[in-house]
Amino acid sequence: MLYTPVLKRVGYSKVLGAIAGILSAWAFVQWTTAPVSMILGITLAYIMLGALIGLIGFYHQVPLINIHLSPWLRGAWCGAWFGLVMVLLALEPLRLAVNEILWLPEICRSPWWIIADATVAGALIDIVATRLSGVVDWPGSGVGADAAG
Repeated sequence: MLYTPVLKRVGYSKVLGAIAGILSAWAFVQWTTAPVSMILGITLAYIMLGALIGLIGFYHQVPLINIHLSPWLRGAWCGAWFGLVMVLLALEPLRLAVNEILWLPEICRSPWWIIADATVAGALIDIVATRLSGVVDWPGSGVGADAAG
């Protein structure tokens, strides 16, 4: 089987996303009575977050305005976006689940904190995937490092 650098990066990112999703699911199972469907949805969302981060890993700059994209910025942006989508799709179940975690400070008992959690997870996934797979280019695409020159 032929493993291209992009496929390796996507594989690493999906595994890291699965780890983040399993840790998140474990936390919800330990401290809440959240529905299984919500826990499964959050786990799968983190796996999809990893896949997206893996796929956009060859973007090293924004082509139109020529701004450099570091791994932490790419991953954080994707994580924030996925966190926002998760909160918007499951606001009430997340609110009920987060309010059950009694050890959380009062300010953190809001489902909107999941956006911050997903932002940090996305940044970490991209940083680790970039370190494992190296800088990935997609030759001829016009968006990798070859487009900067």
